[in-house]
Amino acid sequence: MKKKGFLEFTMTILLLAGAFFLPRESAQMIQSAATDPITVLIDVGHGGADSGKVGVNGALEKDINLQISLRLQSLLREAGINALLTRDTDKGLYQETDSNKKLADMKARIQMMTDVDADIVVSIHQNSYSKSSVSGAQVFYYTSSDQGEQLAQAIQDGFDYALGDRNTRSIKANKDYYILVHSPIVSVICECGFLSNPEEADLLTTSDYQQKIAQSICNGILNYFKNSNSSTLS
Repeated sequence: MKKKGFLEFTMTILLLAGAFFLPRESAQMIQSAATDPITVLIDVGHGGADSGKVGVNGALEKDINLQISLRLQSLLREAGINALLTRDTDKGLYQETDSNKKLADMKARIQMMTDVDADIVVSIHQNSYSKSSVSGAQVFYYTSSDQGEQLAQAIQDGFDYALGDRNTRSIKANKDYYILVHSPIVSVICECGFLSNPEEADLLTTSDYQQKIAQSICNGILNYFKNSNSSTLS
């Protein structure tokens, strides 16, 4: 379906850059050269009445998801990617008259994936666990999706590079998450950190750490397309 010329140019720029973090000049060159950009749909988890996880510091997952997603959208657009959001305010994708708002919300997200003709979907979430010591960023992909696994690993590598020794988690296959099961295109879920971990919960509310997380995901996405065979995008 898509964009061989854009992909080849992106690959060249990434190879010339030589570092995991792209210089701003390289991103601007990609943006100016892209005539038919790749489309990435950023699925901003939760929203509206659905707050998602609540951090030990009182932070709401839905707010952190949106803040990271807006940063990611900006970074991807700088790199010439057509980056879209499932939501850009604190709202759910449901109608007040829906009897099952959660299901209506999830179905609307799936429909949007088809409507915007996205190449990939990256869903942004935050994690939580009963043990407060557990921390780190982790990417999930659908069990039988080879391309999903490749995308997940590319983003996980971005997390590991940016977060260093503090991040010891690995990609994980999943066959139950609604978005992964029902998505018509390559999709992953990025759990950016644990709101049940006091240190990580505080970090996730800071602009610097949110930017680091967004940059990690952006770099992973660009490296995924750099390493993808063009036939997988046709």
